[in-house]
Amino acid sequence: MKNLNETTYTNKNIIAWTDYSGERRGGRTIDIPFIDLMRKTKHIEAGVEATEGKVKEVSVVWWLDGEDVMIDQIYNNDTGEVYFEDHTEDWTEDDEILINGILMWADIESHLMNTVYGI
Repeated sequence: MKNLNETTYTNKNIIAWTDYSGERRGGRTIDIPFIDLMRKTKHIEAGVEATEGKVKEVSVVWWLDGEDVMIDQIYNNDTGEVYFEDHTEDWTEDDEILINGILMWADIESHLMNTVYGI
């Protein structure tokens, strides 16, 4: 049985992102609002926001595997639309960037909401 936790983020939450564009080798790490990172990794599509409204808040559903945080799902709090769901097939580069960014920089355990599901 895994206990799922849920952490909510808005664009007020800042996360680091490594920008590999430009001439700088190895990229440069910059601070970026959480939801903007999801836009940069194409998990939130600009065209969808234009028709359905701007995304204001997302929830990251996660669980602990020993001491490791495992991301299960990321969804829109207002609409329920799922932007990311853990899967066994190959992840895209954008999936890797988003999930690694969350695991490295989002401090997910300290932003824990009081929602915990037993599954």
